Amino acid sequence: MEEILKQDKSRSHKEFEKLLSEDLGNRKFKEGEIATGTIEEIGKKFVFIDLGLKSSGAIPIEEFKLTKEIDTIEIGSKIDVLLEKIENRDGEIVISREKARRAKSWKKMEKAFESKQEVQGVIISRCKGGFVVNVDSCLCFLPGSQVDLRPLKNFDHLMKVPQTFECVKLDKKRGNIVLSRRAVIEKIRNKDKNKIISKLKEGDIVQGIVKNLTDWGVFIDLNGVDAL
Repeated sequence: MEEILKQDKSRSHKEFEKLLSEDLGNRKFKEGEIATGTIEEIGKKFVFIDLGLKSSGAIPIEEFKLTKEIDTIEIGSKIDVLLEKIENRDGEIVISREKARRAKSWKKMEKAFESKQEVQGVIISRCKGGFVVNVDSCLCFLPGSQVDLRPLKNFDHLMKVPQTFECVKLDKKRGNIVLSRRAVIEKIRNKDKNKIISKLKEGDIVQGIVKNLTDWGVFIDLNGVDAL
């Protein structure tokens, strides 16, 4: 009888240590944060990721196909994922590769907005009042007035082509990012304008294009510089 009690006590102690170890392991991770895991299996519908928790997380393979990442990953590869739930109602870990990319992109956009750095993106579709731009999996809004210096009738040549933008507004609470292509063009034009003006001297004879005729004079375009 005494031996049985010792065995039960030993078994209970081991189970307690196991539960404690799992609990401490779970505490290293927080829901809503990015965690690094290891790919342990690539199936037809899901990619299974080991985060060192009691079970592996499954990510739909479409999340890897959209960015063509499926061509580069392999078993043993380290990847970052967003931990949405440590355990859902079914006792499963819920993770996302796409949301991890978006979270990282958002941080990059915050830095770009604060430092006024330009970003690279692709105009993927039209929306009310403008366009949707994809910047590293981060969807941003490009107002129609910020596409070019002048209103454009046809935007086909700009669609799904890498473009340079400036982040002019960022609302973290609403998750909105506003971009401007016009601001980038204006910077380039101003730089070119300063170069042209620096080369001009009084008395020089230059060629230009007549832009407009008025009662008080003629407006001339000198390679992007307006002259009267």
